[in-house]
Amino acid sequence: MKTTDTHRILLMLSALLCLSKAAFADPPSTEKKLPCDKLSEEVVSDTDENTVKSISAFKPAQIVKRKNPRYPKSAAITGTEGWVKINFVIDTDGNVQDPVISDSSGNKAITRAAMSAVKRWKYSPAIKDNRAVQQCYNEVQLDFTLQNQIGASGKFITKYKEAEKAMTAGDMERAEKLIEAMKENGGGNRYENAWLWALDASVASTINDLRRELRSIDRTLASSNTHQGKYQTFDDEQIKSLYQRKFVLHLQFNEFSSALYTVDKVKKLANGEDILAPLNSYIEKINSLIQSEQNIIVKRSLSDEGKNFHYLVRNKFGFTKIEGQLDSVEVRCDSHHEKFTVALDHTWNIPESWGSCRVLVEGKAGTAFSLVELGNT
Repeated sequence: MKTTDTHRILLMLSALLCLSKAAFADPPSTEKKLPCDKLSEEVVSDTDENTVKSISAFKPAQIVKRKNPRYPKSAAITGTEGWVKINFVIDTDGNVQDPVISDSSGNKAITRAAMSAVKRWKYSPAIKDNRAVQQCYNEVQLDFTLQNQIGASGKFITKYKEAEKAMTAGDMERAEKLIEAMKENGGGNRYENAWLWALDASVASTINDLRRELRSIDRTLASSNTHQGKYQTFDDEQIKSLYQRKFVLHLQFNEFSSALYTVDKVKKLANGEDILAPLNSYIEKINSLIQSEQNIIVKRSLSDEGKNFHYLVRNKFGFTKIEGQLDSVEVRCDSHHEKFTVALDHTWNIPESWGSCRVLVEGKAGTAFSLVELGNT
């Protein structure tokens, strides 16, 4: 891409708000290892206050069999690369249970290959106080890359510039059609996909579709090779802008846990302090709000697959304004994993001993709802 194109996209991503931001996807080997039982809570309740007793000795599950997924022939033939994020539970026998696609580059063959591989993985189970326990929250990103797939093809650049020209001219209908055609064309390499999703984010920002913009910025960074050190898709200033923009968008949607998670990711970057400098006052306000009595209302909708994830910042929540059908809510916490049906008049009160929680809401695709995190009283 030419430098002028780079700066043009950067400006478009930043147009709606002054700040910009995005979160890197975890590398393929990254997994969060957490137990899924209530043993710690039981030990504490049975221990005299004047007695010191070991709460737990937790040994994370260890991989025994982890075969890489087969690269789909249809994707290899067309030079298509991609990635898939999956989170799952490891049961007491070391088997993968309840795998869920949290996001992907969009290629169906690649997504199927990733899911098929993860389901066959085998672990030695997590051990806590000499007994096998579930390891509740595990998340991994599987990357599908081909050799010598660096830079953009002439064909891609031509189509990209055509879509960019339509957007610049204000012909958003044509820009949308061109972008969708590029997505449906089977995808490209990671570098091309990163630029395509960046352009999609620009269009979304222009038409004020902030939810789509947030999703597209996520996919821009997940598709880029910046965090892998293979080929730098975006320069440091662009990365800084994307991180800041995503932080702001999370605030727009009251997704405070996701905003703070992004902050933790940024802190690990070499230029993290520079990125966070203009955000520090907002971070303080978020932490203050979380501790307040004010309810936090998060408006969400289910994906085409009928799913939606949300990270909680409080241990009490419920649902309101359901427009459609919600079937279940699955709570995946540091130390517990449980699934419930959904009722409008019910409040979920998650024990603090369960730790940080992520909820998976499932139901009819497109269902809109508000998740309310109840204030501290």
